[in-house]
Amino acid sequence: MLEVGRQTPLGEHPFHHLYFEKVLPHDLYDGLRRLMLAKKNSPTLTDRQQDSPLYTTPRFPLHDSTNIHVLYLRAIFSDPEVLGTFASRFYSNSDGEFARSLSIHEKEFEFTFCEPDRFQNIHVDIPPKYLSFVLYFPEGDLNPEQEDRNGTVLYDSELKPVYSARYRANAGVCFAPHFSSYHGFSTTIPRDALVMFLVNRAEQEAWEQTLPSSEPPPFTHWGNCIENKLLATPLREFGASPDVIAHARAASRVNAPEGRVLIEKKSDQGKRTSTQ
Repeated sequence: MLEVGRQTPLGEHPFHHLYFEKVLPHDLYDGLRRLMLAKKNSPTLTDRQQDSPLYTTPRFPLHDSTNIHVLYLRAIFSDPEVLGTFASRFYSNSDGEFARSLSIHEKEFEFTFCEPDRFQNIHVDIPPKYLSFVLYFPEGDLNPEQEDRNGTVLYDSELKPVYSARYRANAGVCFAPHFSSYHGFSTTIPRDALVMFLVNRAEQEAWEQTLPSSEPPPFTHWGNCIENKLLATPLREFGASPDVIAHARAASRVNAPEGRVLIEKKSDQGKRTSTQ
């Protein structure tokens, strides 16, 4: 895992991200995939409400799992050296203290199961999230178009989609959320994935306690939290300049609570991929 974090080429367009293949050891990937298949039609699945107001995505939470493969994955991403390695690809200050401040977000550590012809609204992730991971678990072989269209879609500053995080077995994407880390997905086939976020737990608790129940644009609370985070832990992508960070905030396309970007958008096949 350390080599994956160190050697994966950094994608710079449309924002800094890592797309990696063969990210997990073979036995670990196979074990997690078996667990995913066993839980996919489980009566214990719950609804994930974050993806779109029109669709819910079934999910299976992993935070209380005692499965050996889940425990192993958790141990990997609780190791300060692993956390520091991935964080150093994005953050200028990624010393041991910073790495030890991060932990897996318990409420969004889960398998997600998405049917064909679904979508996730474009968004940037909430401020307490420092690293966002999506790992892919397709059930069968896919053709190139299916790989391109069912991975995590990254969007540029004009909200044009970039299909660089292809949906392949034991592949995935990682990035650091900020003012313009626009992303989402749409599906043409069943899309099974594992989502995991590394958060600062104290900031997560503060965010949950101070989040307004209803805040109109320009979403000052959300913007302040992102700006304060980037000033305290500068991204290599922006640097530590307050002026650059303020410009990024002013240029952000976020227009809905908790970092969402709501638009009416058509995919290449004419299907709606995001909605107001």
